[in-house]
Amino acid sequence: MNADLPTPARGSALWDIRQVHRNWALPHPELAFGGPQHRVLPDRYQANALRAVERCLIVQDGLLNAAELADLQQAHADLQVGVSSRFNRQGQAAFEALATGGAPRASEQQIRRIQEAKAVVINRIWHQCFAFLLAQAEQVNHIDAWINDGPLHQGQKGRYHFTHYDCDEYLEFSKGLFRFPAYAAVFYLDVDPRLDGGRLWFPELGQAVIPATNRVAIFDARYAHSVLPAAAPSRAKRTVLTMNVWDYETRNERIELESGTLGYVENRRHELDWLP
Repeated sequence: MNADLPTPARGSALWDIRQVHRNWALPHPELAFGGPQHRVLPDRYQANALRAVERCLIVQDGLLNAAELADLQQAHADLQVGVSSRFNRQGQAAFEALATGGAPRASEQQIRRIQEAKAVVINRIWHQCFAFLLAQAEQVNHIDAWINDGPLHQGQKGRYHFTHYDCDEYLEFSKGLFRFPAYAAVFYLDVDPRLDGGRLWFPELGQAVIPATNRVAIFDARYAHSVLPAAAPSRAKRTVLTMNVWDYETRNERIELESGTLGYVENRRHELDWLP
């Protein structure tokens, strides 16, 4: 934030979104690919041809009915930890969970319940939005979905999420190469009504999504985004289910670690061999 901005009064929001609009001019130095040391894979290695709608941001309320929402909230509460899951489908079938990581002490019943509750969200979004946003939906058979939560009191104490792009993290960290999913989505599973701030911010668009329970934001994954700081009472939380839509199977460290396959490298796509 600009150092010249006025300090908020006690009890007010830590960040004023109007000030953010005026002071986060582009290109912003926080953007992940701002420097020449970063390497974005060429278009021929990206999922660009799969997008029927480009540069979009779609927001929808009331995605789940009351029973579905309560089931997912309870499944997450029983685990008491965010988990990462990989979903796959065969042909035109519904997406089903292949594996889940991040909760090594969870029972099989708990894992199955969270996977089934997540699948309701994923398949609902797929049929209502993703399938229509894709030019070649038959080529997209993989979705990674993970839950993020955490305390939001005292300005999040640095827990706001920096400006970033969703990408294949294995390629990013192992080779310094960047490859984006076709689309991404954020589903607000449970947002404390006392939360002040914590917007999902798209600096390239100059737009923000206000967090609200049962709201989903779907967007072209090439958009940089962040979560702005928030003010909230002690123990207040914002719990979100985040999704990336892929045309190939990415690697997932948490799943590999718990399945004993961490470090195993499979020849997945040609971009693994690409060098600038």
